[in-house]
Amino acid sequence: DYEERRCGHRSTPDTLHLFGRYRRPEIIRHFGVQYDPARHNRGIQWIDPHSVIICKLDTSQAIKQHQYLNQFIDSQTFLWTSQNQMRPDNMDGQKVLSHEKEGRFLHLFIQASSHEPAFYVGIVTVTSYEGSGPMQIRFHLPVPVPSELH
Repeated sequence: DYEERRCGHRSTPDTLHLFGRYRRPEIIRHFGVQYDPARHNRGIQWIDPHSVIICKLDTSQAIKQHQYLNQFIDSQTFLWTSQNQMRPDNMDGQKVLSHEKEGRFLHLFIQASSHEPAFYVGIVTVTSYEGSGPMQIRFHLPVPVPSELH
């Protein structure tokens, strides 16, 4: 039924295009899950063995405690601020920090602001982190991001 609704073409993580623009429902469907706004409106989705991070560059319209710092450090380094409940000693923090050891893939999507399509920057790796509740995590991007996407 799922494949029939998609015209016989099943979307998978392998069919994502680097720097392609995607809306949240389409992102979630690429990981074999039917989009549900009640379940998939968080910034990070756990769809084993994949983790999907969708973050915004401009969070100024959010309430103060949800205005996170997300920014490009350079063309291959991105600084992501987790949600307030993520810590290095809880399950979600550990899933991100130990992703390579656990065989988990971190897929990063970046939106300029709310309700805009996110562009896919690929499977990223954690290079460092600091803080707790929220954590600031530096990701290494597999391919340099063109400056016009910053």
